[in-house]
Amino acid sequence: MDGPSFGDAQFNEDGVNIRNNSMRVPLILVIDRSGSMAATGDIHSVNDAMMRVESFFQDPGTDEKVRVAVEVAIVSFGDNVLTHDLNSGGSATTSADSTAFVEARYFKAPVFVANGMTPMGEAMRTAMRIADDRSRAIGAMGLPRKRPIIWLMSDGEATDNGWKDAATDAKEWQRKGKGFVRVLASGDEAQMQATRNALKEFTIVDGPVPKLKDANFSGLIEFVTRMVSDQAIEANGGPAAPSANQAAADYLDFS
Repeated sequence: MDGPSFGDAQFNEDGVNIRNNSMRVPLILVIDRSGSMAATGDIHSVNDAMMRVESFFQDPGTDEKVRVAVEVAIVSFGDNVLTHDLNSGGSATTSADSTAFVEARYFKAPVFVANGMTPMGEAMRTAMRIADDRSRAIGAMGLPRKRPIIWLMSDGEATDNGWKDAATDAKEWQRKGKGFVRVLASGDEAQMQATRNALKEFTIVDGPVPKLKDANFSGLIEFVTRMVSDQAIEANGGPAAPSANQAAADYLDFS
């Protein structure tokens, strides 16, 4: 493949920009907005993070490879499971898989309202479905892509029926090479081990589930975004992505 070419956007029926031949790097954030996120105030940190991500992606100083190669989707779960319309931002949602992803340069921050329970299993099924659909749509155009990466973030255990089946499916999804799942625990220290145990069911990554330091959702989401952005630059002919281990230690506790 020649160097990446971007041009003016032209989207097909699957929502793929056919004038962008860069190596796509899909990122799906699966974010808890259950009632406990309101009780702790963590939802405000998450909303702040979304605004910072929008500023980063829309900053003309951000590498153009990042702005066109990173494709973002967000699924949130609380009183229901929502796929957010990131072309519109705010409270807008979408029911069409073709509009679940947005090129980073068009990202508009969603706004989360926390309430309800923790239907984590349904949220992960939604994330895997839209990831598979995006991989199919990009592949059908003969365009290059990396495997999707899902980041699942929660402060509690799943409450929906069938979540264990969804967790089993998530592990099988990873073993088949369809994508990656990373998990992150937050919230009440008294419930932390139960939360970590539940999240561990969704990933094949060895080792303990990390917990968020100092409830710093804003910093963590920015870190994830920038890490994926570095990978996008490398995938499109730029320098090798730096190791994320040290930066991760600023936000995550593996003990």
